[in-house]
Amino acid sequence: MYNWRDKFGNNFVNNEGIGKDAMIQKNEETRGAYQASVSGNYGEFTVSSVLKSLPANYTVMDNILLQTGTMLRPYHPEKYGQSVWEVKAVKGKPGKLYEVVKQSTQVDHVIVSEFGVFVIETKNHKGMVFGDVNGKVWTQVLTGSKGPRAYGGHDHYTFYNPVTQNLGHIKALSEALHLNQAYMTGMVVFTNPDASLGNVNCNCCYTLNGLYEAITKYNKVVFTWDKTLDLVNKLDKLNSNSYLLAKEHERYVKDLQHHKDIDIMLKRKHE
Repeated sequence: MYNWRDKFGNNFVNNEGIGKDAMIQKNEETRGAYQASVSGNYGEFTVSSVLKSLPANYTVMDNILLQTGTMLRPYHPEKYGQSVWEVKAVKGKPGKLYEVVKQSTQVDHVIVSEFGVFVIETKNHKGMVFGDVNGKVWTQVLTGSKGPRAYGGHDHYTFYNPVTQNLGHIKALSEALHLNQAYMTGMVVFTNPDASLGNVNCNCCYTLNGLYEAITKYNKVVFTWDKTLDLVNKLDKLNSNSYLLAKEHERYVKDLQHHKDIDIMLKRKHE
């Protein structure tokens, strides 16, 4: 078994007592998978913190779960038991039952503003990242003493092209919102401060430090206030996780409406 006690990420540094002991035990049991999961969640938290420092006319919605349809697969009661969502017969195929499987897509962060809709995919990979915008997979390479101990003794790890993943999210959102993709901007953000993107051939990938500036450089107004509010409300209704975000959504809509009212008052004052 690898000894994970001596090298922990920032999530473990300031945590003492029983909690830290429990995390150490969990990390050893999962051979480091627990730390990877926690680091990913921490990355989501840091991105959310940056996004919510944007001005009030940017509405930030995190963890969007979008239902994209259903599919059928043969139902085997001995395999699935009674845990399936729905079982139905299909016309033309007598004597066979099919499980109805919900299909969905998970979007890390969506920002709705008068300057367009920003769709953000986050990654928490560290080390040197190699990738091309048109490539099927990208590669993460860990150097130094950390490399041989990562991923079961390997110093590199391939993962699906995050730009392609995000394009799928953009397509799903475009169809659900009935919004032309021309008004949508995809961004991929690497949240780990130890990530090096010098070998990434892509103009929509950023580190956390460059995210705020990358968003605010878009300053051409493409939506009216009413259209912006309409998109926010539509997205909230489509989001299967919206009950978790209801309070924050309510606050953002109120802030956005307040910002709109102030803007109208200032325009009237100068007329």
